[in-house]
Order: sequence, then C-alpha cells, then structure tokens
Amino acid sequence: MEQSHRLELAPDDPGAVGSSWAHVGASPNPVALLITITASSASALAVALAHGWAAAVDHPIELVTFALVALALQFVAVEIYQRGAISFSGMGLIALGFAVGPAVAMAAAVVAAAIRLIVGRGRLYRAVFDASQLALAAGLSTLLYHVVPVSGTIPRVALSVLAGTVFLVLNVGLLTTAMSLEEHIPMRTVWRERYRWMTPYAIAAGPLAFALVAAYERFGPWAVIVFSLPPASMMLSIRQYVSRTQEGVSELREKNAELVRLAAEVRKTHRDLIAALSRSMEAKDIYTGGHVERVAEISIALGRRLGYSGADLDAIEIGALLHDIGKIGVPERILHKPGPLDDGEWETMRRHPIVSEFILSGIDLHPFVNQIARSGHERIDGNGYPDGLAGEDIPLPARIVLVADAFDALTSDRPYRDKRPPHQALAEIRANAGEQFCPRVVEALDKLAREEPQILGTIPVWAINVA
Repeated sequence: MEQSHRLELAPDDPGAVGSSWAHVGASPNPVALLITITASSASALAVALAHGWAAAVDHPIELVTFALVALALQFVAVEIYQRGAISFSGMGLIALGFAVGPAVAMAAAVVAAAIRLIVGRGRLYRAVFDASQLALAAGLSTLLYHVVPVSGTIPRVALSVLAGTVFLVLNVGLLTTAMSLEEHIPMRTVWRERYRWMTPYAIAAGPLAFALVAAYERFGPWAVIVFSLPPASMMLSIRQYVSRTQEGVSELREKNAELVRLAAEVRKTHRDLIAALSRSMEAKDIYTGGHVERVAEISIALGRRLGYSGADLDAIEIGALLHDIGKIGVPERILHKPGPLDDGEWETMRRHPIVSEFILSGIDLHPFVNQIARSGHERIDGNGYPDGLAGEDIPLPARIVLVADAFDALTSDRPYRDKRPPHQALAEIRANAGEQFCPRVVEALDKLAREEPQILGTIPVWAINVA
C-alpha cells in the first residue's frame, strides 16, 4: 500500500517550501530540508542501480503489465484529511521491482508522481517529495528481494514480507515526518490518527506483490489483472469509510477547540474574580495597591523554577492573590499606623492568616491555596506566625509566597518607611536566607533576577552576581 502526501502550505507563508527553494540555502525550512534529503537519497540510489535498466529490455511484457497495474492502482486512492492519499499502488511497484528490478520500480514511482502532478495540477515541491519518498521506498524494498540469496516458496514469501515492511517504514515514516513538521503535530499523533489502522494492509503489500509475480509466471498477464481487482475494490470501500470518519474527526476537533476556548474563558473569569476579591482588602489599605497581583506574578515565576506546573502552578497564583484576604478583618488604624505596632496590635495582625483560612475554608480549592493562606507568614527559623512552623514543615508554596510578598513589600512604600530599590531588597532577602526565608526559594529568586529581571524591576548586573 502506498501513501502519497500533499504538502500544502499557505501561499503567503514566507517559509512555504513552494514559495522559494532559495529558502533552503539560507535558513532551511524543516519541510524543505526533509524534501532535499529525501530527493538526494533517492537520486543516489537511482544512480547506484542504473545498471538494472538492462533487465527492462529483456522483460518488456512484465514491464508493461506491472507498470500498468501500479499506475492504475495509484488512481484508486483514498484522501486522508485533505493532506494526502493512500492507495495499493505500492503493491504494484513492489511487484514490478520483484519481476523486473528495483531501478524500474523507482522509475515507475517517479512516473506515477509526475502523472499525479499533471492530473491534479499540484505543486512541484509536492511532486518532488512524492516521487522521492516513493522511489526510495520502492527501490530499497525490492533491492532486498534480489540481493538476499534464497530459494523456495516459503523463504521468498518471508523475504516479500520483509520487503513490504521496509516499504511501509520508509513510505509512512517519511510521510508522517513531513506532516508532523508541516502541521506542528507530534509524529506519534499523526501516525496514530492517519496510518495506524492501515499498517497490516501495508505490510501485506509485499506478499501480495509476490503473489502477483507468481500468478504471472504461471498464468500470464491476465492473472495479474484478476489478482489486482480485490485490492482496487477494497480501496473503494475504504474511501467511503474514511470519508465518514474524517467528517466525524473534524467535528470532534471543532468541538474540542470550542471547549478549550470556553475553559480558558472560565479560568480567566475565575482568576479575575479572585483578583477582585483580593482587591477588596486593598481598598482598605491605600499603601498596598496592586500588591497582591505583583506578589502573584513573582510567585508564579518562582514556582515554575521550583518545578511546579499546570494546576499546581495555578493554585500558587490563586494562593498568592488571596494570601492576605484575612486582613479584611484587621482595623484600618492598625493597617495605616505610621509607626511600630504594640503587642496587642501585633496579636491582631498575627491572627489574619487564621481569618484568611476561615474565609476560604468553605470553598473547594486546591490544597496549596489553603496552605498559602494559613502558612504564608511562617519563617524558616520557626519565629513566624500563626503556628510557629519551621523548616520543611512549612509547605513549599507558602515559602514561595513569603519570599514574593517580602520582595514586593520591601520595594513598595509603607506608612513606616519608604520603598527600597530592587537590588537592595534582593540583598536583604539574601541576607535573611536560612532564618526568615527558605534558601531554595531565595536561590530561585536569584535565578529570576538573572533570567527575567523585568519581573523584579531594574536590578544592576553587579547586584545580581553578588553571592
């Protein structure tokens, strides 16, 4: 079974293979590079097998018979996702290679691609790829049949199975690679969706080709025609099946894309509502405008560097947005006090994480959110609040938000002090690593300062490089 792929790229795509072969020389488009390598390999093989043309002169009837079968089967093809087609012409090409030689099979493959180019009014680069990959598959698969010394029916059948397998691996492998590069889809996905179902039929192309040759040797050209009718009929049936399947797959993809879009909208709305809730606390505290969203941005960047992703990273963002929601229960006179807090005021302030946890307790949230709300003010040395946790007993997401919260607090104006430059804030956090802050998180903050300094503000290079 042979598969021919249409490499359709948008005409206005500057990287389209068909738009400019000069693109290959300067900055190779992956698809163009694949076509070049495939064409070069096929050309080299054709030159190496050029001596085999003498066999065509000695076997004119076999040449005409099997070439006609291969070309006829090429036109009983099945479209695959409007990106290519499959047919049983591979069986005819393998049979031609068995009967006359691999050089002739390669030539027939080129002729088939040329006819398809003319009839289908396709593009030249598509014809070059089709001809190259098909000729390469036909040449190498049938070369094995001639160079491996075997005798007897069973060994020859086994060799024909190997030939069919080689043809399949080269043909489908190159097509899958081309589709993957062109459509930015993993190769495994392309193969699973488009070619896995027909793998057994493709491997059978070798034995069927051997049967065609055997039938010719015993009964003549008419037997070849009779043996070719069942594959042609099967392709017509498959065409109807694939057509309906493709319609179903297209509908599912459209629905899936819509679900992904709706999920993104819901997530954004969810995040925006949480941000609005957190800003309800900021409305009381004129000195912390935008604080929670800056803390969330830094926390996400730190969490990513510490290995979090997906839902866990989303939970760190939500926890950072809500980590101080309990301050809504702290009197404004304490929040706005321009000097140090007395013992009673500190006791009130230290209770706000408990209030945060209470507010969030009735909501089905990721565990990280509650961990951050409860433990986001615990110190690594055990002198934090409200539970006096220390070291690894403090959940890592809470340690992350503590560092992010401290950095933004140091670089923001407060009633009791002016803001500090980012590099001074970074230096102070470094100085307190192992006491107030988790060293792992501080190390991640250093990496963040080097790799994404815009998240932290302008930090001089010399300050970033200070250990």
